[in-house]
Amino acid sequence: GAAPASGLPRWIPAVGALVLVGLLTGGAWFFMGGGSAASPSVPRLSMRARDSLDEEQRRYVEHIDRARGSLRAGDADAALASAEEALRLDCRDSEGFLVRALAYRGRDDADTALADFEEALALDPGYAEAAAGCGWIHLERGALDRALESFDDAVRLDADFAGGYAGQGAVHWLREARDRADAALGEARARDGDHALAN
Repeated sequence: GAAPASGLPRWIPAVGALVLVGLLTGGAWFFMGGGSAASPSVPRLSMRARDSLDEEQRRYVEHIDRARGSLRAGDADAALASAEEALRLDCRDSEGFLVRALAYRGRDDADTALADFEEALALDPGYAEAAAGCGWIHLERGALDRALESFDDAVRLDADFAGGYAGQGAVHWLREARDRADAALGEARARDGDHALAN
């Protein structure tokens, strides 16, 4: 099921980057649960009311927010520094690993990013966004079977997660299974009509 990376359509790496950048926005449908009724199996600190957090937890969330802002600005190094500060605190929260994975991704360190996406999943086995993060790395490497498994996991974890369907569609497209690709991208579009890959 693997396809050489050189055989990927030009838009695949760009879409992978787009989806990963989507992790950075708190309201983004594909990684922060926008449009989804599903709840994380382990509630993330950034999803809790700030007044319910203790001082260390508030500092953790501030570092995560700073890391996201740096990633939006294209500064992966600053994002990594903020994510590392967050993870030094005693909060063992899955989002810290996900955000650090994005920072490593921005530094073209896919191996370390994948390890952090997997750690986020280990801490929160219901983290659909982390499963999809693994999927986009596998996809960009041409490991289509592994990518599809990750995207299938994301959809199984959250049936309203458009990013999982978009990933499935990308894999099917690369396999030239156009009907299956169209169906999966239709599912993504039904959940978020603004998704770049779905349109």
